[in-house]
Amino acid sequence: MKRFIEQILNKIDKSEGLNDSTIERLSKSLNYDKQELLKIISKINEKKKLQVKFWINNKNGTSFGKGNVELIALVDKIGSISGAAKALGFSYKKAWNKIHELENELGESIFIKQKGAGKQGGTRLTQTGKELLQSFIEFEEKLNEDAIKHYNKYLKQFFDKE
Repeated sequence: MKRFIEQILNKIDKSEGLNDSTIERLSKSLNYDKQELLKIISKINEKKKLQVKFWINNKNGTSFGKGNVELIALVDKIGSISGAAKALGFSYKKAWNKIHELENELGESIFIKQKGAGKQGGTRLTQTGKELLQSFIEFEEKLNEDAIKHYNKYLKQFFDKE
């Protein structure tokens, strides 16, 4: 629920801004405590100030990071490498190469190609692919939480002068 509320707040912030009346309206419509919403907004604002990017340099000379995760998550959601590549704005070949490099690094497939029409066909994550995706997301969340704590301890006084 909290992640869902964060997504809503981010969208509203981009479109109409977050003011008292908007927060009050959201609190009532979501049946969610206003003070809890304000805490979530505070965390969102901290995340906006501090952005941590990381990637893993693989022994085969490639790297694995947020872009790879977005690609594999989108392939799983859409069920198509070409559809995901198109949505992300790059060629099928580039998407296929990224997936192939990752599978070579892992030593196993992260996708299962299923024949059939509709929901039965397409490209889906293997168990390893699902675990990799979930682990990356959890690792990134923890990394960002720790980064915010360290920012608040070491750097906040320099950049958040009031």
